[in-house]
Amino acid sequence: MVKIISRVYLIFVLLVSFSNPVFAQRIGDSREKWQMLTTPHFEIFYSAQHQDLGLYYARIAELSYAEIMTIFTVAPREKIVVILNDSTDSPNGFTTLLPYPYIMIYPVQAGRDDALSESAEWAKELFIHELAHIFQLYPAEDYYKYAKPFFGTIVAPNLLLPLWWKEGMAVEIESRFTHQGRTRSYFQDAGIRALVLENKLFDYTLAEANEMLPTWPYGGRPYLFGSMLMGEIGEKDQGKAINDLTLGHAAALPYWIEEPHLRIFGNNYESHYLLTLDAYQRQGEDQLKQLNTVSATVTTAVDPKLISGRHPRFNSTGTTLGIVTLEKKGKKVSFYNFEAETKKWNKLKFKKAPSGDISSFEFHPYQNKIVFAKIDQVDNKQSFSDLYIFNLDEDKETQITKSARARNPIWNNQGTVIYYISTFDGKTQLKAFNVSTESTDLLLEYTYIERLHEIALYNDHELFVGIKDALGNIKPKLFNLDTHGLVDLKISAPEVEHLKYRNGKVYFTSVKNGVPNIYYLNKNEEIPVSHLLTGSLDFDVNKDNLAVATIHTAGGFAVHSFDLQTYKQLPKITNRFRDRYHYVDRPVPEFESTVEDAESLKYLYPHYWIPFVATSSANNSVFFQAVTGSQDPLLIHRYNLAVDYDSLIKKVGYDFDYINAAFTWPFTVSAQRKFNPIGNTKTYVEKTDAAVGVIPDTFSISPKLLINGGLQYSEVDQSDVRTQHAGPYIQASYRNIDQTVFDIYPTGGWGSFLQFENQKSTKSDAPAFLGDYDQITGSLLGYNSRWLPEDHSMYGKISFVHTIQKVSSRFGSSNVVLPTLTDSTAPDFVLRGYGAGQFFGSRMATLNTEYRFPIKNLNQGSGTYLYYLKRVNGAVVIDGLTVSGAAFDKNDVLTAENMSRSFWSAGAELRLESTLGYLLPVNFILGYYRPLSPQYAVDSEQVGFSLQLGGGIPGRNNP
Repeated sequence: MVKIISRVYLIFVLLVSFSNPVFAQRIGDSREKWQMLTTPHFEIFYSAQHQDLGLYYARIAELSYAEIMTIFTVAPREKIVVILNDSTDSPNGFTTLLPYPYIMIYPVQAGRDDALSESAEWAKELFIHELAHIFQLYPAEDYYKYAKPFFGTIVAPNLLLPLWWKEGMAVEIESRFTHQGRTRSYFQDAGIRALVLENKLFDYTLAEANEMLPTWPYGGRPYLFGSMLMGEIGEKDQGKAINDLTLGHAAALPYWIEEPHLRIFGNNYESHYLLTLDAYQRQGEDQLKQLNTVSATVTTAVDPKLISGRHPRFNSTGTTLGIVTLEKKGKKVSFYNFEAETKKWNKLKFKKAPSGDISSFEFHPYQNKIVFAKIDQVDNKQSFSDLYIFNLDEDKETQITKSARARNPIWNNQGTVIYYISTFDGKTQLKAFNVSTESTDLLLEYTYIERLHEIALYNDHELFVGIKDALGNIKPKLFNLDTHGLVDLKISAPEVEHLKYRNGKVYFTSVKNGVPNIYYLNKNEEIPVSHLLTGSLDFDVNKDNLAVATIHTAGGFAVHSFDLQTYKQLPKITNRFRDRYHYVDRPVPEFESTVEDAESLKYLYPHYWIPFVATSSANNSVFFQAVTGSQDPLLIHRYNLAVDYDSLIKKVGYDFDYINAAFTWPFTVSAQRKFNPIGNTKTYVEKTDAAVGVIPDTFSISPKLLINGGLQYSEVDQSDVRTQHAGPYIQASYRNIDQTVFDIYPTGGWGSFLQFENQKSTKSDAPAFLGDYDQITGSLLGYNSRWLPEDHSMYGKISFVHTIQKVSSRFGSSNVVLPTLTDSTAPDFVLRGYGAGQFFGSRMATLNTEYRFPIKNLNQGSGTYLYYLKRVNGAVVIDGLTVSGAAFDKNDVLTAENMSRSFWSAGAELRLESTLGYLLPVNFILGYYRPLSPQYAVDSEQVGFSLQLGGGIPGRNNP
């Protein structure tokens, strides 16, 4: 039990510390040359082909550092490592302190259809958000100051604070030191106004603001509600309270969260949060009161059953509507036909409708097909957006580009050319793809500060082009396809987006009255044709002047239809939260920099170590453990080391692994020594293993497949008999499981693990039962929810080890009582209702089946308490085991087993899903198990309480 607790503790510390999963792959290709640009406060790593990008971010970094130091008084002593990783078309980034202050930047520009589309100079907003995390997490005050030099970067008390605290502060700083930022965005204002309109703003508690839940706004809760609170905290004193809070928490006891806030403000976080909601509620009510002085547009949801919908588009005849929908099984393009008589939309059924990370699409001008852009993996390191065509008549999808990094595709009037925006090296480009020749032409390019925001077709010779500048303003222009010249469109309205030419008119959206509404251009006059209370993200209009638009609701985005109506003038609203920021561009501070080839070795010394001590009252033992590790910025070299000592057996154990990704195929080195109990006695088997292996690139076979193989050495010491074996091994794992954020459990798919070992004894005189052997270890698990009630799921798993020769049981495995990780593909030999290690042998197989079902959604927490209760689920479980080796009966008498019989148990479990300490997902399991082989069961029935780590961290330090 002590060792189980220590493993849970270790995983907890690493999850909390990293706040992001460590990459499985190195950054960049092994043949790619990387350079490091050193400035006074940063070491910036970039691909040698992106030198201009590195210089640009160096200026952004030093400017952000100078600005953020006007708030914070404690800065990192070491230089901050920054990686410019242009390997994805998802604009994002993350921050960690382990093993050293480290910022990962994905420099792709934010697009029109991204949630962060309102950003101005995207690089600045992204970077200062991530830099804020470094400054808020780094300080260690009072007695922590003395611990940090000894334990290293793991001493960072603010790592343990809620996500809404960390993300809210970062969004506040991003809004304070840029021309946009989410706190001042129309997007956020419209979302909050929708909550006020439907009287749901106060439904979002402070405890819930920390969670990622399967309800709107999903993983955006910490950003939205945290930024609202931190905006109120930072408004009155130009950020001084933000620094005071940061230093206060950096000196407080772990999870002593209220004391710094009470000392500074005289109330707790929850009281401050409720005051914040009240301020936003009053503003929302004032806005709605002003807007309702003119009758609002009456809209109807196209499909009320959808979780959400975006990007509505009509086909050329206006009879078919396409929407990018979010349903329980994920995102896809859904199609509807309109019935004029009933005025209802009927959903069309397709077996292979486009699905995945789809941003936008457009109908062909006269054929029944669409072109769409979707982000997907192109290899094991890169995820890019490409173009696909879906033929509605044939229900068939075809990929037409490879690594084009394409977004916002549109057809020309003949359907022969697709225009799109491409991203690369932090830039945006306008390109034309010829469908028949599959050739691509570059038409226009913008660099880092300004970007191509959107394109739309005007006529055979011109495109609408939206250019976003460093202030966040969108400049609508006409691009001539023949001359490649640009001409300003004479539209004075602010934030002109979603330009369309329909029915002889130019339509667009603007925030002219403070709400995103639809307008059309009439002789240089902007005429409003919608009056929405929350706002429109995007829209389309058919030949009958029927409009469809994505509007903000309290449940997220929904596509509504309505008739266009001309308004003389729309009532204007103000946003005091937007208007409180007055950022003025500052000159970039002068600094010296040097450029050199990227290096690894200087980062690989241990930057931290994590201690752990536990005692056991059952045997008066003490267990000690220390963990450390490091990696270089490009993840070419990574290692982890854990050393432990158990006073009961007076033995030292260790676990070491190292990955070298300097070559096309990474290789690994590992070594471990562990002590496994046998049966219900104090007998231990000492196992020492070492291995060197290689990990081939299997992406071309399947991105869900992982293979590695190599040589290993194994030493087993049991009852003073030591054996030594060495030989090759190969193993493969595959995981293709269906589960979305809306699923309680996986609902379909399967996974497997298979390993083969050829072990030769290093002792020539070893007896046969301790000599050479070949062993196969594996597992197969699967899920099914078909024909079952909603949120019910069947789970089954087979784990086995088969040693071909008849050798000692020491070379096999033993059973465990419960899995410590949820739904792992690794073999685990679970047999509930019996003792751990009670069955062991060189051949073993287990069958675990579970019928899982929901009982009650709780979604309960209180203020800043350290727990959040999500839901209670149930399961009926049946386990079976057979073994060739031995078993201890209930009297500790050893009996021989040869797989001629099996051992079974049945039971039921209540599982409470929760979040502990704001970050750690934990399932508390109350189980009742009835062993069906009484002579091997200590009790005829067992009631057990255990915990199991859940599926991952509920949020990230992402922008």
